[in-house]
Amino acid sequence: MDDIRDARRYRDRTLPRNGTGRARRTMAPMVIATLLAVLPCGVSRAQERTQERATEADAKALLDKAVAHYKSVGRDRAFQDFAVRDGAFFMRDLYVYCDRDGQPPTLSFHPIAKALINHSIDNVVDNNGRLYGVIMLRDALRDGTSKVDYAWPDPVTKKIMPKTALAAKVADDEVCAVGFYR
Repeated sequence: MDDIRDARRYRDRTLPRNGTGRARRTMAPMVIATLLAVLPCGVSRAQERTQERATEADAKALLDKAVAHYKSVGRDRAFQDFAVRDGAFFMRDLYVYCDRDGQPPTLSFHPIAKALINHSIDNVVDNNGRLYGVIMLRDALRDGTSKVDYAWPDPVTKKIMPKTALAAKVADDEVCAVGFYR
């Protein structure tokens, strides 16, 4: 409960205000969550049926490789490399995405949901109402890494599945993450 309360406090601090002092809410978070849920994860349905799911160890290895690459080549080049579908940063059903702190916090890179880049993540919730993106960003910026469990639609089966995001701080205001289904 404290994570949710802290995340809401963080979100409320960053939301734009209307003339009454109340936080102004938009449809953008719902649109973002819907698009992320229905977009394919970079693996065809045929491939998904024949491959086993990536493991937590696979996700950790991909994240470590992505963080090292980001720090060695810089943000712009790393994002270009993360976006190559058959490249080194797609593994089975895994890919790298990044979030950036700010007013409000945003999705700074996503190799599949490119239309959502620079959109706010402060109201994106999982199917249980958990503000997992804000929690992941806050914890990784504070501690250097974070691990957040959440419920998310599987792009192949469309069923709500348990998922975990592993995130690591790559800059003072940015984290990159890899999510895997459990």
